[in-house]
Amino acid sequence: MLTVRRFDKVKILWGKDRGKEGEIISIDPAKARVLVAKMNLAKRHTRPMGQKDQGGIKDKELYIPISKVMLVCLECKKPNRPKFDSLSDGTPIRLCRKCGGTIPEPKKK
Repeated sequence: MLTVRRFDKVKILWGKDRGKEGEIISIDPAKARVLVAKMNLAKRHTRPMGQKDQGGIKDKELYIPISKVMLVCLECKKPNRPKFDSLSDGTPIRLCRKCGGTIPEPKKK
């Protein structure tokens, strides 16, 4: 079971963006990597494709190992490793280890 999900807010623990917070765009569970919005950017030289798309140097997000990001609790605003529990009907929930509050499922945009 993954501790982070798409649209979760995470804190970067590693690399040039260490200490910054961002939102997960996508997850690759097979390779254990996540893509965080506007983090771990690299320059990509692109060619023009048609008349609309101009070529040039563009920023592209690169994947970060999932072990180098930590989930941020929405209540206490602190990064932590969530604890898993289940409700009486068997639905799994994530709990904050620092404040004890529940970490809700991220809302899809």
